[in-house]
Amino acid sequence: MRHSLLAAELPTGLGTVLAAADDDEHVQLWDVSDPAAPRRTAELTLDSVATSAVFSPVDDVLAVGTEDGRVRLWDVADPSDPHPLGETSDALSSVKGLQFSPDGTLLAVAGPPPSSAA
Repeated sequence: MRHSLLAAELPTGLGTVLAAADDDEHVQLWDVSDPAAPRRTAELTLDSVATSAVFSPVDDVLAVGTEDGRVRLWDVADPSDPHPLGETSDALSSVKGLQFSPDGTLLAVAGPPPSSAA
């Protein structure tokens, strides 16, 4: 079994929530306002292993990319009760990275290079 950890933290000033994922197709949200005693507030269930996660720099939105190539958006304004906002439907390959633009209006998604035709 592969063991890995993926984590994303809200930008400074927006909150004290950490998103952490492992190989079990779940992302846990943690309240880290007291770093000595982090507290899990919720768990997001996915259909595939999370490969990338990033919080919007201006909104309470978490983007999660997965091994099956999908990107899911979650409203985490209340970290104890997150709500799905939507997801991509044209999965082609594993998501390798995510990044919001500074104003939070765009989300860049990185994947592996396309395979070359033989």
